[in-house]
Amino acid sequence: MNTQQDQPLLVLAGVPMSQAEYNAAQKNVRRVSRLFRFAWPVTTAFLALMALAVAAETAGEARMLTVVGWLLFAAVLTVITAVTKKKRENEALSNMYGVYRRMRGDTPDQVRFYRDHLETVSDRRRLAIPYSEIQEFWEDAEKFVLYADQVLVVLPARTLTPAQAQTIYNTLAMGLPAGRMSCKERLRPMLIEPLPVPDFPARPVVPPKALHEPPSRLTEHQLRGSMEVQLAVYRPMLVVTVGLLTGLLLDPIGALPFADGLCVVAWMLLSQLVLTLFAKALAKSSPPTLLGLSPQADGVTVYIRGGEMFVPRELLSVRESREGLLVQTPLGPICLRYASLPDPEAVKRYFGL
Repeated sequence: MNTQQDQPLLVLAGVPMSQAEYNAAQKNVRRVSRLFRFAWPVTTAFLALMALAVAAETAGEARMLTVVGWLLFAAVLTVITAVTKKKRENEALSNMYGVYRRMRGDTPDQVRFYRDHLETVSDRRRLAIPYSEIQEFWEDAEKFVLYADQVLVVLPARTLTPAQAQTIYNTLAMGLPAGRMSCKERLRPMLIEPLPVPDFPARPVVPPKALHEPPSRLTEHQLRGSMEVQLAVYRPMLVVTVGLLTGLLLDPIGALPFADGLCVVAWMLLSQLVLTLFAKALAKSSPPTLLGLSPQADGVTVYIRGGEMFVPRELLSVRESREGLLVQTPLGPICLRYASLPDPEAVKRYFGL
């Protein structure tokens, strides 16, 4: 028998995002903090001016031209990197949206808000997300965005009434940890009457034991690659200015040939080492992401923290190794070791191997 605590505060219909809504939500999640975006140009400008001042005071004309040349090179590289990164991000978002639509399907789902967690339920996924695990809640005039681990929940203003929007805001304001709510401007709900809520039968999420492996975590390679992409625009100018300043301070009169270039290369290698060590530490401390999978007629159900998500067969790639099968999904890789499978040959036949 359900108690009042078990009853949702709000149940509403969730609809598929448009390409524009998906792109905007992903950019909100990926954006660099305002503090960093302000600190980076101020810091690099300060270091560049300091390098020029030191070069003008202690070095000759040739050294000054070298410093200016390095700074111009870094500026051009920053512009090229920014343009290239923008183009690749747009291409990646287009591909990711296609994957999202194939995984989600076209039918509405159910979004339930409780006092301490929210649930999204459909014929393709069942997720329960505690408010304590939501990393960020973002609000602007067009949408609510909630992000937790690999799960992105977007509630567009075109699907909400003012009463629903206020209930969502009040519930999350009470349930979210401090500092995780961002508001660009208040949401402007567009509906007068709520959308019809689809009905899905309640059933527990039980990960299978047959194809269940030790939980997969984000790898060091994945984390380092993500950080490199995020910092790609910021690294060249910062590394070059720090390298030039180091070279000028260690060798002010230019006695050592190519001192400035050697220091720039040294700082580039050092920054890569710092990223690698940081990614290694994060990989060890990151929570489990993928808990296992279960084959279905037209795909697999992937079990993640808090629930399950369906992945169509065409979005899977499987590679066989000596120890087992590596199943690559849009949510990440899952390793199925032969030793843990009751019938490895049947599993291989299922994946067409």
